[in-house]
Amino acid sequence: MRKAMLFVICAVFILTASAAQAETAKGLWAKVNDKISRIKDYQCVLNTFNVDTPTAIKYRPKASDGRVFPENWSTIRIEMTWKEPGYSYVKVLSADNSGQDLAARQVKKKPGTQIVFGYKDKKDIYGKFPKSGDPAIDKQLDKRIFHMPIAAFEIPRSIIGYHQNVKTVMAFLDSYFKSGKVTLDEAPMPMKKNLSYNPDNKSLKFDIEKTSRPFYRLTMIPGSVADNIGVTKDIVYINPTSLLPAQIESYEGDRLVMVLSIEDLQVNTGIDDSLWVSYFKGAQIFSPGNSK
Repeated sequence: MRKAMLFVICAVFILTASAAQAETAKGLWAKVNDKISRIKDYQCVLNTFNVDTPTAIKYRPKASDGRVFPENWSTIRIEMTWKEPGYSYVKVLSADNSGQDLAARQVKKKPGTQIVFGYKDKKDIYGKFPKSGDPAIDKQLDKRIFHMPIAAFEIPRSIIGYHQNVKTVMAFLDSYFKSGKVTLDEAPMPMKKNLSYNPDNKSLKFDIEKTSRPFYRLTMIPGSVADNIGVTKDIVYINPTSLLPAQIESYEGDRLVMVLSIEDLQVNTGIDDSLWVSYFKGAQIFSPGNSK
């Protein structure tokens, strides 16, 4: 009788703990989104990696402009400045990619490319490329801002992009709580930096900077892999002090296909529009393929 009672007590404890854990994941997510909702501007350094695999392309073969997605990849380290109602200013610190178009090749060739989104409109991006050393190209680059539709920069997994920000990314991940499964635990965060991809053997290398204390770790499993563009799992690390995201990883099975790690995040620092006003002041807008 005593053993039976002990078994019942243990079973109730386990069930209660499981329910509390599930509630904690939802509760943490609510706190994180409440914190993010109060962000008016932020600055940070982003380390990103993305590979457009055949699986991703199978589920989303074309961009919104009808362009067929090729197999593609990129690693990029950027300084990002963002403010409401959705202005982004990006400075590329380093980049590597498959170089399948002019913009990708220029971003890869030299650090210092500057890209903005949202100040002029919500449909296009505007870029300033650093001098390349080629006199003919540099004459074109001098005092010109290159204008391209955002569709030209779309990739199958649109969670990464110059037009994305912490609010749009978290809104995308919110779908896991509606149709997927989310579990919560705590672990030191292995921040992935100095990302390097070898397309020949499809291997990703990186340095790991592990945090000295545990971070919240949310493991997110989609209800539908097809609706999730082939991703079978996302892992999101949340800083326990700031309650803001610090790293997001996406997987196709065991393969890591996307990384977004955030360094030196500063929020609500009082950024004003002068950054974007100065960017466009005295410059000529140039659209490749358009004679205007």
